[in-house]
Amino acid sequence: MNVFIVGCGMGNPTLLTMEAHAALRHCDVIIGSARILAGLSEKYEARKITEAIPDAITELVRSHPEWKSVGVAVSGDVGFYSAAKILLDKLADHAPVLLQGISSPQYFAARL
Repeated sequence: MNVFIVGCGMGNPTLLTMEAHAALRHCDVIIGSARILAGLSEKYEARKITEAIPDAITELVRSHPEWKSVGVAVSGDVGFYSAAKILLDKLADHAPVLLQGISSPQYFAARL
């Protein structure tokens, strides 16, 4: 199973990186908070599961070996401030791939 932890920035799907967009397009399932999934709802055909608690996300992934590719959508930038660090440790047996998003400071600096 491929697991992608995708930084979705501030939740605006137009601000996803091309790499994140490509990964989410090929996922069977996308897991994330209601706010993040609302921004992704019409853009991707994958089944969406609303969940934001790392332990619950980990249990979902482990209990569905039939899923070939899972996207875990998190807010912000996976390297700066998000649930990515916790999920990376909890899902280590699936060797998750971190896909950077645009953080609020990056967006703010660009707008200046």
